[in-house]
Amino acid sequence: MAVTQQLARISSNRLSRCGNDTQELRDLISFEINPPEDWIDMDWAPSGLQAAVHRLGTREAAKMLDRLFGDAGAPLVDPAHPDGPDAFDVYSPITYNDPTEVSRLATALGALNPDPVGAAALESIEKENQIPRSGAAYYSSAFTEPHKFLDQAKSDNQAVVAWWD
Repeated sequence: MAVTQQLARISSNRLSRCGNDTQELRDLISFEINPPEDWIDMDWAPSGLQAAVHRLGTREAAKMLDRLFGDAGAPLVDPAHPDGPDAFDVYSPITYNDPTEVSRLATALGALNPDPVGAAALESIEKENQIPRSGAAYYSSAFTEPHKFLDQAKSDNQAVVAWWD
């Protein structure tokens, strides 16, 4: 099984419960806390997307995308259990962006055109000698889907949690 980036939309109340209750956190990372439409599996796309947005986007959009994927100081859901309540639950810290950050991120990403992002992501991955999944279309789609996901989280005033599973 491949390790892939996961994003989940949850309410601020659930986020708080996950930070204080190990069973709640366990349920979140086992995909039992929300309906399927509140999850998105980003596959291995984040590194290509991050590289592309750094090249094409505004500095703010790049910083926020890094934060979305847990790379730039995003807070931990549960500092006492950064990678889950049980050993080796997930393969990264479990981080979150509160509804205010989600709104800012959705707005910043909405200003970017997915086609140039896809092409730039593919070029970045090729430069690193990584094998692209399905070319620029893969990355364009991988950019469009989380944007829709974030727009819905923004609309519902939800937080977004990220981890590698």
